[in-house]
Amino acid sequence: MNIAAKRFGSRASRWVGWGLAISGLLMLMTVAVGAFGTLSLYNSEADVQHSNEMYVRLGRLLALARDAETGQRGFVITGRDEYLEPYLDAVPQIARQFDRLEPLLKGDPAQQRRLARLHGLLDEKHRELQRVIDVRRARGFAAAQAIVMTDTGKAFMDSARATVAEMENQVAKQLAARQASARRIRNLAVLIGVASGLLTLFVYASFAYWSRRLLHGEAEAARSLFEQKALLEVTLAERERAEQQLRQRTEELARSNRDLEQFAYVASHDLQEPLRAVAGPLQLLQRRYEGQLDARADEFIGHAVDGATRMQALIDDLLTYSRVGRLEDPKQPVSAEQSLQGALKNLAVVIEETGAEITHDALPVVQAISTQLTLLFQNLIGNAIKFRHKERAPQIRIGAEAAGGHWRFSVTDNGIGIADQYFDRIFVIFQRLHTRREYPGTGLGLALCKRIVEHHGGKIWVESTPEEGTTFFFTMPRATERGPTLTQRDSE
Repeated sequence: MNIAAKRFGSRASRWVGWGLAISGLLMLMTVAVGAFGTLSLYNSEADVQHSNEMYVRLGRLLALARDAETGQRGFVITGRDEYLEPYLDAVPQIARQFDRLEPLLKGDPAQQRRLARLHGLLDEKHRELQRVIDVRRARGFAAAQAIVMTDTGKAFMDSARATVAEMENQVAKQLAARQASARRIRNLAVLIGVASGLLTLFVYASFAYWSRRLLHGEAEAARSLFEQKALLEVTLAERERAEQQLRQRTEELARSNRDLEQFAYVASHDLQEPLRAVAGPLQLLQRRYEGQLDARADEFIGHAVDGATRMQALIDDLLTYSRVGRLEDPKQPVSAEQSLQGALKNLAVVIEETGAEITHDALPVVQAISTQLTLLFQNLIGNAIKFRHKERAPQIRIGAEAAGGHWRFSVTDNGIGIADQYFDRIFVIFQRLHTRREYPGTGLGLALCKRIVEHHGGKIWVESTPEEGTTFFFTMPRATERGPTLTQRDSE
């Protein structure tokens, strides 16, 4: 079975490796297309600003030409110089508007020709206005009126308006074409990003599936081993032969478990960065383009973001599970009181949100690893809060009593309880009694508690009555260097 498990794990590793390589290539393509789409979007915004400025400058030119004409007519009618102020103000401003329009038309010969034509028309209009003013000063109202009645100035203004309209139509066409191109590129970037994200999540989900099968396979092998030992005959020769087989099988199982733990640790650790690389762009796509695409695209993006979040939690828990017993601090005397306070501090937000009441007896000093004892308390208390009864606030009490060379701890709650046929199942990795929608989680919490307790040489078990509450018991070795220090304190 060990050889088959190794062969099975090797095939899964190769499959995951190819999947990660393909996902990495797709992510690079997604980043490249997304960057190009974003750049196109920025360019489109710049084109809009450029076009708006063109509209403003052209409209300002016509307005200044009308102001000059209005001032000239007022002077022709009245002969008073103060009526020339709009004319005198408009002439230099028209020149400045042309100076500002010229840089906006670089690289567009057709628009530059239209601007030159408009410049010539307004220059002719200016000379016609000035000639009428000079005639009014020298020869009087009648002579100036005769020139105005020829409609020469009107012809210049009509031509100028037509030229401005041509320029504005050309700007509108260019803007529409650029915006359409930017939208196509943006939609392509979104579709490629979603497709790549979904494929990558599929690879990660496959990895989780194969890992789960491997872990269950090893667990079944261990269970089968002990069942076979119980069925051996009691004769000495058969017992010795059975013990020899048991030792060999145990050694093979230990090696297989070490290989499996190493595989789970390395794989889950190495998957952190590519998963963040997928989740980050997906969340950015959701924030930036939500509501801009159709409802089905928003639904796909939402599924992808939710899947990435759940996969991140699964990998984090798997990494924590695989670390127990690998790299650790030495066991030393640890105050269970201090470890409990650390766990309560980590759970402060959820305790306040649920109104949980947490009390404890005097707690001893035990021989343990401080961080793992804190994590053990945190998981058991967090589990009690998660599975609280809907009709009453959570009440949790932690106790401890001496039991030979160990301390026996208890964590009691008033939650929904557990049926007795599930007492063993809840400590198996990835086992869940409820759907993810009812109670979110990865199915690793109690399996991690069991791994920590057994790594310290203790045992963990449960007693429960449905709808009334649950008590988890676990044992920890007594401190070897100094005796327990007990302080009676309750915390809420």
